[in-house]
Amino acid sequence: ADAVGGGVFCESSSAVLFNCMLTANAGTYGGGAYQGTLNQCILTGNFGAANSGGAYLSTLNNCILIGNSAGVSGGGAGACTLNNCTLTGNTAINSCGGVSGGTLNNCIVYYNSAPTYPNYIGSIVNYCCTTPLPSSGTGNFTAAPLFVDQAGGNLRLQPSSPCVNAG
Repeated sequence: ADAVGGGVFCESSSAVLFNCMLTANAGTYGGGAYQGTLNQCILTGNFGAANSGGAYLSTLNNCILIGNSAGVSGGGAGACTLNNCTLTGNTAINSCGGVSGGTLNNCIVYYNSAPTYPNYIGSIVNYCCTTPLPSSGTGNFTAAPLFVDQAGGNLRLQPSSPCVNAG
């Protein structure tokens, strides 16, 4: 898309996607999705030319964002509310490979990359596994999540993971 929402453009924030896979889409903002609510979706390999490779201005519940990228900031997501999501392996050229702005609750935001702020910036972060430890928010921790096989794409948690029953 030349504009926003390369994979999905929701004209209303009340639009809902359930159990979808948004892969290899591109747009200026929200390469995978723009607005709307995404439940149990996987966003992978999407590109936001300006910001937010995976999703922008959206609510994501129980979603996985992996391998998305942004030309500037927010490789995984930007200005979103994320609940019980996993963001890993996302990148940004300038800053914030994971999440730029928005609210994160009970999420794993780890192993994202950018020259500055690899995992998050300007976000409200509560009960999340991320690094560095947020200066505000509640219940956050920095211990590595211990995925079963991140390189192989298996993001289930090992039994000894500090994320198990931690949210």
